[in-house]
Amino acid sequence: LGFTVPEMLVGPHLLDLVDPAFRPGVRRAHAAALGGNGRDDWTSFRAAAGHGWYQLRLDCIADRPMSGRKGRTHGALGVIRCIDERRDFEQRLFAAEMTDPLTRLTNRRAFVAMLDHLVEARDPGCVALFSVDHLKAINLKYGQATGDEVLVVFADLLRAMMRRDDIISRIGGDCLAVLLPGATPDEAGGVCGAVVQTLSEVSRAGGGGLHITASAGLARIGSSLDDTLGRAELALFDARATGRNRLAVERLPTAWQARAA
Repeated sequence: LGFTVPEMLVGPHLLDLVDPAFRPGVRRAHAAALGGNGRDDWTSFRAAAGHGWYQLRLDCIADRPMSGRKGRTHGALGVIRCIDERRDFEQRLFAAEMTDPLTRLTNRRAFVAMLDHLVEARDPGCVALFSVDHLKAINLKYGQATGDEVLVVFADLLRAMMRRDDIISRIGGDCLAVLLPGATPDEAGGVCGAVVQTLSEVSRAGGGGLHITASAGLARIGSSLDDTLGRAELALFDARATGRNRLAVERLPTAWQARAA
């Protein structure tokens, strides 16, 4: 099993090998097997003292039933297998499905799931959409590798400047999104505006012929996922249409303006 069983004349009880949190499930599987109701499916559990993950399948050991009489039960026979490698593979596969391979940020699928959770929780926070300005032109002039490097640099800048609890994702070719749980529009606007300004200043100070800038749109998390994303996209469109290299905040309805005040 991958760990040492203490030396004793009588082997340890099955439950001694199981983490306490998983003992009820193993106990139910054992009772079902002794009752002749064992099933072919496996019971997963974590081993005691953190010695990995395993699966158990139990079956009844009994005399063959005679006419009109139930066979005598002698015990249960169990098979245990280690599933550490499988769990590790499943976790890596899940991470790959939720991660953008270029920036190592979460991808659009993960972003939508997390935003949907915040909407259902009625979180009063904000969502920001960032777009690297003229990324297609950068790709055409300097090559795809340079455009990819620009995205990685911008992703690293967001990691460095956003708050600890903010969630950063790449949701499109040139678009990165940030969820800011619990942030007011003023708080979120201050952070996101600083990102836009810093990117432009650092890029210009670095010299060379490539000046990297980004546009951003900011909206409050609303009553639905589509409504929230729609307002953030409109704000981003506003930023692009009015000169780029700037942050645009959605035009809040009167009711929201009163609450913000």
